[in-house]
Amino acid sequence: MCRLPPAFAGERERIARLAGIREIVFGGQDGLISTTTLIAGIAATTSQNVVVLVAGAIATVAGALSMAVGSYLASRAQRQLYEAELANEQREIADKPGEEMAELLAALVGRGMPRQEAIAVTRRIAAHPNLMIELLGAFELGLIPEGLGSPIRDASVTAVAFMAGSVVPLLPFLFLRIQAALAVTMLLALAALFTLGALSARLSGRAVLTSGLEVVGLGGAAGILGYALGRFVSALFGISI
Repeated sequence: MCRLPPAFAGERERIARLAGIREIVFGGQDGLISTTTLIAGIAATTSQNVVVLVAGAIATVAGALSMAVGSYLASRAQRQLYEAELANEQREIADKPGEEMAELLAALVGRGMPRQEAIAVTRRIAAHPNLMIELLGAFELGLIPEGLGSPIRDASVTAVAFMAGSVVPLLPFLFLRIQAALAVTMLLALAALFTLGALSARLSGRAVLTSGLEVVGLGGAAGILGYALGRFVSALFGISI
């Protein structure tokens, strides 16, 4: 791989850091919504704070582990696919250089470069196999190395974000009685969801208010559904813990 100029390297590092926001937002939202939904359902069947806290703590640990494993496996599979496809491109360049040059030429022409210029550029690039592999990987396969995360980093960030999101709806149950705690929990969860939605929108250039309210609406609906389900099950089976 070529050595990038400092300015390019800095930009790539910045984009890589921003890409980590995906795990933070995804893990945080999942932790908030799933834990809030769970404890809303549990709170509808009990008058004991400890029951809600124990159930929420178990859900937090289980969810964080599940998210971490899923994120790690997905990120590793994506990287393995990238490496396998690039290795295949490398073999094809060595075995069938003419065909690969024709593919690169077609990609350049298809992106608006005049044919004569594309021919000259293709010939120059063909003299640099590593560069040709990267370009074919990007043009033909849509594979860009900077788009890949570290499996361990992705898993760690997702798990920590999930746990952080899960803690928010549990905090009121440490200090308040069930019904008051549930009301405060819903407010805290909605505020946190709005913040995550707004952060995601700001980084992606979308409307902050619209995105925040969209996340709040979805999270609020999930919490209400969880509470309603808990009340329904409690009434149907006469459960009261």
